[in-house]
Amino acid sequence: PEVAFHFKNDSASYISGLDVFEHLWEPEQFLKECLRILKPAGQLFLMMPFGDELLPESRFFAPAEHVYLHSRRHMRIIITDAGFDRINFDKWALGHDTVSARKPGD
Repeated sequence: PEVAFHFKNDSASYISGLDVFEHLWEPEQFLKECLRILKPAGQLFLMMPFGDELLPESRFFAPAEHVYLHSRRHMRIIITDAGFDRINFDKWALGHDTVSARKPGD
C-alpha cells in the first residue's frame, strides 16, 4: 500500500495485481488505496490462488511466502467493504483464478 501514496486520487482507469494479493500483510489497506486511485467506474483485476479450492499436491506452494489464502467468499466481503461493486470471479489457470471489481461511478 505504501507504493500507492505516490498516485493521485482518481488517476487510473485500471489496476492489475498478478500473484501479489496473497502476499500482502494488509490486504484491506491495499484495496482502499486501489479504490482511491481508480477513476469512477475504474476496474481492479487480481489474479491469485483461492483457499477454497484444492490445490494439487504437485503444485509448488510456499506457505512462508503466502500470508493469506483467501476464499472467494472472504474476497467478496473485503472487496465490498472497501467500496467496490460488480465483483466477478473467473478461472484463469490451475491454482490461479481471477477476481475483478469496479469502483462505483458512471
